[in-house]
Amino acid sequence: SSIFFFFFFLMIRRPPRSTLFPYTTLFRSSLTTVFLKKAVIQNATIVYVDGPTGTSQRISIDELSAQMDSATAPLLLDLTAFYGDERVELTGEIRGIAGLMSGEPLGLDMTVSAVDATLEVEGSVDQPLGDLAFDLAVNASGDSLSRLSEFAGSPVAGLDEYSITATVSGNAGQFNVTNLAVSIADMRMDGELQVDLSKEPL
Repeated sequence: SSIFFFFFFLMIRRPPRSTLFPYTTLFRSSLTTVFLKKAVIQNATIVYVDGPTGTSQRISIDELSAQMDSATAPLLLDLTAFYGDERVELTGEIRGIAGLMSGEPLGLDMTVSAVDATLEVEGSVDQPLGDLAFDLAVNASGDSLSRLSEFAGSPVAGLDEYSITATVSGNAGQFNVTNLAVSIADMRMDGELQVDLSKEPL
């Protein structure tokens, strides 16, 4: 694989004299002014091996680019990759990286395309380095839910064009799905869900 880095700027401000934790203050202060002007990764392979089962998954990256125009600018992402024979494309931006260490939320605006499907996610992620919380608008649509289910390893025949929209908010353990609207061919469903992953299964 080849990795190209362009114009990586590092600026560290002097911490206040009164601080009792100079190294912590220095790190927090510097992060607000560290940014990656542009990075490009080409022809790389990521292999994930599941510990309990030993099964492996391989993702081949054709090109991944990440770019910021300033320390406070959004991080722009553009990915083209392959999962097996399926082409995967991701574009979007992450906002608020400069305020990450001070606890400010990150803003997300992402679009993923794969298996003749498109997934759009927009919203905010709070405390990504701590007690993760999120509030996201999700929109998924595609030409064949059967093909997507087959790709996911649980094939279901006879499901064609579909669209799913929802607002997902909460944390990794408990979250709510509101404004849920599901359309599969001529079938329509809507409603709300509450998901609790923090409880032990029965």
